[in-house]
Amino acid sequence: MLRGIPMLNPFHDIGKSEARRFTALPAKFRSRRRTAWSDPNRAGAPVDSFLEGPSFDRDGNLWCVDIPFGRIFRIDPKGEWDLAAQYDGWPNGLKIHRDGRIFIADYRRGLLVLDPKSGKIEPRLETAFSEGFKGLNDLHFADNGDLYFTDQGQSGIADPTEGDDITFGCASWLAAKAGRTTHCGRLLPLIAAHDEHRILRRIVRISDVLGNV
Repeated sequence: MLRGIPMLNPFHDIGKSEARRFTALPAKFRSRRRTAWSDPNRAGAPVDSFLEGPSFDRDGNLWCVDIPFGRIFRIDPKGEWDLAAQYDGWPNGLKIHRDGRIFIADYRRGLLVLDPKSGKIEPRLETAFSEGFKGLNDLHFADNGDLYFTDQGQSGIADPTEGDDITFGCASWLAAKAGRTTHCGRLLPLIAAHDEHRILRRIVRISDVLGNV
């Protein structure tokens, strides 16, 4: 055990689960071609979609994003697909607020909000500290309504744009109130959230130790 976290025992038999396909993107939504997203991310190969950000709403619908074509899909409990919205952007992550609003981490445009009834998309946070984002990736709501999202772009441990600040170079974590944007700050890069009060920190230097923040 690592501070209450169960560890994998390599000497135990690993249980196997059978996965089955629930649904797939219908042919009417597929149009294979090169895009401004696929050229750098798929070495110029044509794509018909790249789905991310699966999240369920309170009615049992599954929502997801399609990065290269700026699409937001809603899938009903029977597996039927509906194009809820399409816009000029690269939606990378999606989470649903308790009030029903859908928040989108867009790689190009920052943090956006989708009204699921009207399909209207509006910007929520396009910059922070007078700077543009590197490229938002994913997001998560805490129990108290705070919204956390990653701004990693193409950065990594060896990201030269961050100089010696390796911690910030791994991934920038920003926090903003879902109802306000005035409380926004950078946090350490994270690899897991054990519970609402403890998170684990990535090891980026030999001198670092794994611990709680």
